[in-house]
Amino acid sequence: MTINLQQILCPVDFSSYSDHAMRYAAAMADKFNAHLTLLHVVAPMVAALPGEAALPEMAQLRTGEIERSCCERMEQAAGSLALPGKQVDCKVLNGVPYLEIIR
Repeated sequence: MTINLQQILCPVDFSSYSDHAMRYAAAMADKFNAHLTLLHVVAPMVAALPGEAALPEMAQLRTGEIERSCCERMEQAAGSLALPGKQVDCKVLNGVPYLEIIR
């Protein structure tokens, strides 16, 4: 049986375990000449005010800041993987992490 990887998805949560997984995924991408995508999912904020059914408007603004910060960190991480001649895609999504990773 021959394994031929063409695409590798590496979820990232910025932990030390995640750093190790990124290095491993990069090595696999290099070995198999596969495309590597790093993915971080920003979980929804579940903080409502007493008596409120929806999230405060401020939380939505903060989500944008979090996304931008995560994008910057992902780009830095991608640059440190040392995959010469290869582009590493970085994606930041909003949602329930395990659902977005499966999607």
